[in-house]
Amino acid sequence: MSEQDVLKEQLGKYKDLDILTESDGGKVLLTALRKQIANDVETIASLLKAPEMELRTAVAKLTTNLGVYRTLTNAKQNAIITEEELTALLSRED
Repeated sequence: MSEQDVLKEQLGKYKDLDILTESDGGKVLLTALRKQIANDVETIASLLKAPEMELRTAVAKLTTNLGVYRTLTNAKQNAIITEEELTALLSRED
């Protein structure tokens, strides 16, 4: 797969994620994720004297939720950057 093909594929995925984020369902999802992240932080704070495994589990859950949230909220900017990279690549090939 060429670099151009990879960038086109990434661009399509980022645009799809951006469309999801802008939709009514995406907004509901982002709101739910923000609430869950806040709950995860509260859980971690309450587990500071708990067994290490419980704390690690709570931190892993927070990390996962933050990753999903960042993926969705960064999609528009990632699409812009990828589009610029693709444009630059295409101009070098001309």
